[in-house]
Amino acid sequence: MAADKARALIEGRYTQPISVGMIARQIGVTPEYLATAFRQKFGVSPHDYLVQLRLERASALLKAGVPVKEVCYSVGYRNPNYFTTLFSKKEGVTPSSLHKQARSF
Repeated sequence: MAADKARALIEGRYTQPISVGMIARQIGVTPEYLATAFRQKFGVSPHDYLVQLRLERASALLKAGVPVKEVCYSVGYRNPNYFTTLFSKKEGVTPSSLHKQARSF
């Protein structure tokens, strides 16, 4: 139950600053309990789920031709350099190269 509520909160607020502690408080459990329950149900931590969700949405926006900085801010990151580093590490391609590929079609 807590894991499902947490996932719904993450999906509804991924564009905003959000933390495991904030989610846990909103659903009335401890961060430790939430992390354990979430991992048991979904196989990843709440934080990793948030990152995956943000990067999936970012990838879709980049493929649609949305500029990198705009994508960065629209998926909940406030630092374009951090976003670029994280995206490149997790996706194996830079956001700008993905954006350029989309614009070349």
